[in-house]
Amino acid sequence: MRAFVKDIDVSLTLAALDFPLGALIGLVTDADLEPNTVLSILATGTEDKNWRETYDGYFIRKPGVNPDVYLVSEDATGFNASLREQFLAVREDLSDNTIASLLSDVGLGELATGDKALDRPLGPGAARLSPNERQRLMLALGLAAQPRVLLIGPLIAFSDSDTAMPLLNGVRKHHVPQVIITMKNPSWAHAVDSVLYCSKASHTSGTHEELLVSTPSYAEIWSSRLNTTDVDLSSIGIPAGQTETLMTRLLTERFETGDFIYRQGAAADRVVFIISGKVEIATDTATGDTRRVAILGPGNHCGDLRLTVGEERSENAIAVETTVTRSLSREAISAGMMGLLDRTPAERRIVSSILREGSSTFEELSARLTEFEPSDLTTAIDLLISDGALRIADGKYSVLQKRAVKAGSRALLDKLTFD
Repeated sequence: MRAFVKDIDVSLTLAALDFPLGALIGLVTDADLEPNTVLSILATGTEDKNWRETYDGYFIRKPGVNPDVYLVSEDATGFNASLREQFLAVREDLSDNTIASLLSDVGLGELATGDKALDRPLGPGAARLSPNERQRLMLALGLAAQPRVLLIGPLIAFSDSDTAMPLLNGVRKHHVPQVIITMKNPSWAHAVDSVLYCSKASHTSGTHEELLVSTPSYAEIWSSRLNTTDVDLSSIGIPAGQTETLMTRLLTERFETGDFIYRQGAAADRVVFIISGKVEIATDTATGDTRRVAILGPGNHCGDLRLTVGEERSENAIAVETTVTRSLSREAISAGMMGLLDRTPAERRIVSSILREGSSTFEELSARLTEFEPSDLTTAIDLLISDGALRIADGKYSVLQKRAVKAGSRALLDKLTFD
């Protein structure tokens, strides 16, 4: 059971939140209120009295299971069971194809590939998976459960729009009646239908833009940034004058000993900076053995910038000890080098989508960027073309390469491949 502070807003209940069915709600909390506390309260469902019981002066939640509400916590754990067993424990009628589709929707499609991939035990506490992967697996299980309300904690992937947006789109595909998802970064605020902003004393809701104007404390939350002085972007060829906007796109993760930072065969779409700890770079041989290539420490980076769309990792990166990393996506690097991070959300997402998927038709962009109206996409595309950021050939849009004149950026730009 979970204890709560005594001065929490007593009107905060699912019953009191009047959000339309099918809405995707972003949750933002004050610095002195943990989002997990809010989610745990809301997880009681419409039984708003459940958590009002007290023990030694603290509110506690009564025991019991509410199948209508599913909570995906950031403290995701797992079991030493196979993927198939874990999914069938949630719903007995799931086919292998459905399980594979659910895993793909949360970015874990590679776990379903290979002979008997769904039957391999995940190890004690699902130790075969990294914390990021365990969180994604819990989200997939939540989608499989088909709850009335899906509550999602501050997952690692939500720190950056390039990793958050595919997850949000995957969640929307399942048409859960109500989804409340912890918002860690304002760069994807446009993708939610409304924002629920909570403090200990009160809560309010509205769009991200409305709350920035009407609620000063909400605006102040986004003014503070992570300290990024421990990441040297010049090491990958980016000049100092072009790093400021990229610094805000760094994704911070913590890995324990044995965790995979990335796997051989996964998409090669991020460069990883090692802040603390040690990382082993190793390759899987044709005989199934593992060959160590290098051990990297703080100040180094890994994740070769293989920026051609669709390329895969040729090595594993594994934490040798407790390790903290910060990573930057291929889309953020490319967009930052071209000055595109200051554009509208629609323009940024169009460029990001093309960089990730390759040259695309308008129909393909519309299918991927469902959070925008077709008219908004048309306007954004017209602006990008007029500014020389996009070109169209044979009905497909592609990103124009803009070569910087500063010598420090040549090494990076030589690696950029635009379809």
